[in-house]
Amino acid sequence: MDDPTCITHCAHELELPTHLWLKLASVPYLGGATLRKLLRRFGSMAGILGANPTQLAATGHLRKGTLEGLTHLSESGGQAELEALQAQGIRILHWGNPGYPKRLFRLPDPPPVIFVRGRLPGLGLVIAVVGRRDPGERGLRHARMLSEELSRAGVPILSGMALGIDTAAHQGALAPPNGQTIAVLGSGLERLSPKSNLPLALRIAARGALLSELPMGVWPRAATLMARNRIIAALSSALVVVEAGLTGGTMNTAKRGQRMETPVFAVPGSPGTDLLLRTGKAHVLVPEAFQAQRMLAMLCKTQNSLGATGNPGDRARPEPMQGKLFTNHESRECDSLS
Repeated sequence: MDDPTCITHCAHELELPTHLWLKLASVPYLGGATLRKLLRRFGSMAGILGANPTQLAATGHLRKGTLEGLTHLSESGGQAELEALQAQGIRILHWGNPGYPKRLFRLPDPPPVIFVRGRLPGLGLVIAVVGRRDPGERGLRHARMLSEELSRAGVPILSGMALGIDTAAHQGALAPPNGQTIAVLGSGLERLSPKSNLPLALRIAARGALLSELPMGVWPRAATLMARNRIIAALSSALVVVEAGLTGGTMNTAKRGQRMETPVFAVPGSPGTDLLLRTGKAHVLVPEAFQAQRMLAMLCKTQNSLGATGNPGDRARPEPMQGKLFTNHESRECDSLS
């Protein structure tokens, strides 16, 4: 498998029973970047599982725990766990699965497996609304208002279900009767955090989806929360930063979005958003003058300035994305706005 972009097209090379993909998600240190290297070396998932420990070790890519996990992957087990998750309404989406969000292939390390509770909305135009955990009342008000207006315009809202701006964004998105929202977690779906957001999580799952790349029982840590940000950036058509400090997870999300040429909008009035605006890394967004349709029209116009030479999934490096800003589904939505 010499072409790394084949991940988005060559389903036969990714054929593997779902219960083995589930076990794969628990193999230590086996992320998307490492799995891509192994696919280039062995040609298919079957080739990886058929390799002996000596052949796997010879790649030079694997830690001891990863090597041991892959060596024992084909052993019995996994099917009962898969059935238990399915009974809880949790779906396992993996590379090669038609439901796996192709936008994640914009990442140099797309998660090989994601866990989804609820119904993942069709990923046409999706806007992420993010910000700090300890905002002022003004930031909370703006997050709710912006998310509600976009939701009323039919746009799903994406965020990370943290306290503060994230929570306000999800709440605003759910205010309209048909509003949809997606929460990307930095923990397993059984380890929701903060616990105070459990009622919100249930509402999100009923009207959208909870999504995580982590096995069910994994607790959130600083590293997993930071890694979660790349998924938010990759899944979004645009990022709205409501309030941010000069460092931290919100600015990390904005930076990751910029690398993928995802449009970033910032509300003036906080150190982080003011820095994004001052350095020309974000469009200014004034909530008091905000009109959802105007923003969506701007996003649709932006896609034409980036060319149209490929699929956002065809990505193997972290440099600026070569290809369309929007998927074909998004383009059709843009046509309906014009």
